[in-house]
Amino acid sequence: MNRAGGRASPIALVTEWSSIFVVVLQGAPEDAEELELVDLALELGHFTRKPVVVDLYDVGFFTAELLCALLRPARQGWDLPWLVGPLSATTRHRLEITGTVGAFSVFDSLPEAEIYARNL
Repeated sequence: MNRAGGRASPIALVTEWSSIFVVVLQGAPEDAEELELVDLALELGHFTRKPVVVDLYDVGFFTAELLCALLRPARQGWDLPWLVGPLSATTRHRLEITGTVGAFSVFDSLPEAEIYARNL
């Protein structure tokens, strides 16, 4: 999906499964407008009262700004989103060097996250 100016949206898909709310990201969200879209998608997911799952498979470069956006729900007293990959080596490395890898639930696939959510 292209925005004004021809740049692709960082949000490839927002959808609701039976037990999870899914946000599929793409590219390398880093500017304020792109991160605002990510924030809005996470907020929308929060209000479904389902676990929010962010699919990072098509994220080209996991920026520090994106990490901050994914941590922002905790600052509002909400649960952190679950992450789905498989995560790239650079994404996993950024989570490890920032000490945040343990803060997120990480799954290899959306169906795996859905099954986990059903069993909560």
